[in-house]
Amino acid sequence: MKKGILIILWCAIFLVGCVHTPFYYWSLEAQKGVYHKIEKGQTLWRIAKTYGVSVEELIKINKIEDITSIKIGQQIFIPGATEILNVDIYVPPKIVDVCLPATSKEEYIPPQALSISERKLLIQPIEGKIISYFGMRGNSMHNGIDIKAELGTLIKAAADGVVTYSKNTYRGYGNAIIITHDNDDLTTVYAHNLVNLVHEGQRVKQGDVIGKVGQTGNAITTHLHFEVWKGFIAQDPCSYLP
Repeated sequence: MKKGILIILWCAIFLVGCVHTPFYYWSLEAQKGVYHKIEKGQTLWRIAKTYGVSVEELIKINKIEDITSIKIGQQIFIPGATEILNVDIYVPPKIVDVCLPATSKEEYIPPQALSISERKLLIQPIEGKIISYFGMRGNSMHNGIDIKAELGTLIKAAADGVVTYSKNTYRGYGNAIIITHDNDDLTTVYAHNLVNLVHEGQRVKQGDVIGKVGQTGNAITTHLHFEVWKGFIAQDPCSYLP
């Protein structure tokens, strides 16, 4: 009788302990790894790259349901890691609104020369006629190319990467998408979209559909405004396209 009561009491104590410490955390503690505290400017993709794990693995093991809800100060468990590493802060490319007063020719920094491995890295985001090229347009700098297409034409990711922007807050750009590519120095911009079909933090493969051609923002016709940035310098997209 006494033995039965002791067993019941032990089970009750164990269950109470589990209420305060969910099994999820017990399972993580049983693995080898470290907890990384997210700091301002750090993205899940950069954290994964720094520690040599996949974003998908971090999402799964940390049971992240919404990647856009990651907060500063949140602890992310890194499986297999033996020490906490310094993760570089992501600084989004500075987008120059094509409708703002111009950057003069004297202030403009020309694109860097491409290495052989960088040439033709991207695929066409859409098929269509280029109606405005990269370069000076009157007194202003046009940082990309405009590709004419029918309303609703599917836009494809030019290369593998992670969506780091998918909103409508850049003046003049309308619905826009920014993808940071896997070489971590190349970024593409897709603007004036009818609708964005991807969310921030989402990983995409080259050729994945990310949006539809529209006429949002300061656009006088349906087209895709497409930019390529290397670091903080706008590049001629035609140099990267087949």
